[in-house]
Amino acid sequence: MQQKGKFYSEEFKEETVKLVLNSGKSQAQIGRELGVNSRTISNWVRYRHGNQLSKEGSQLMGDEKKAFIKLQRDFKRVEMERDILKKAVGIFTKELP
Repeated sequence: MQQKGKFYSEEFKEETVKLVLNSGKSQAQIGRELGVNSRTISNWVRYRHGNQLSKEGSQLMGDEKKAFIKLQRDFKRVEMERDILKKAVGIFTKELP
């Protein structure tokens, strides 16, 4: 049973996460083998693997980043145009007899 307040080295955490991701074993099974609570392992995997994915996703190449920014700008413009058209339709439908 894990002691409360037990600390693990960063290297141990990294190796455990790699084991979870690459071994095909469940987190519970690895936890039993290493004597670590499976919820603790789950947190390590979520934190480390999630951070790795967000770093990879945020490293867009120059042209990709420019295209993404342009798409965001275009999307905001289209949303604004849609909202204006909705208001216009509302105004014109009220004026009809």
